Amino acid sequence: MASARSVASSASTSSNTDRRRHARAAVVARASLYSAEDHLGAFPLENLCAGGALVVGAPPAPPGARLIVVLVLAERPPMRLIGEVVRVERRGDACALALSFRAVPVAMEDLIQDAVLEELAAEKADGGDTGVDFATD
Repeated sequence: MASARSVASSASTSSNTDRRRHARAAVVARASLYSAEDHLGAFPLENLCAGGALVVGAPPAPPGARLIVVLVLAERPPMRLIGEVVRVERRGDACALALSFRAVPVAMEDLIQDAVLEELAAEKADGGDTGVDFATD
C-alpha cells in the first residue's frame, strides 16, 4: 500500500485557484471547536484532508480566526489541532467553516491522511464515486 505522503504528493493539477496538496474525502468524523473563551460545540465534517476540514453546522467565525479543533475519527485517538478559518459559507442559521490546520505534527498528519485514504479505498471497493479531490494545497 502506498504511504499517505506518496499518494498526496503525487496528486496535483495545473489549477492556479485550487492548490490543495492532500487527498480530500467525506469521512465519518466530528470536530469539537473551541475559541479562546468558549466551547463552540461538536460538529460533523463534510470533508477532511491532512491540511484542513470543512466543518458544518458551526456558528459563524471570521476568516483568520484561530480555533482549537479536537478531531475525532473512528478507531483513532482524538487529535488536538489549531485550525484557521479560511472561508465561511452561510447555510441557513449556521455555517460551514473551511479550516486550514496549522503546525500539524507529521505523525498526526499521517493519521488523518491514512483515514482519508481508507475512506477512499472503501468507497472505491463499493463501486462508488470516491468524491476525491486530488488538487494541490
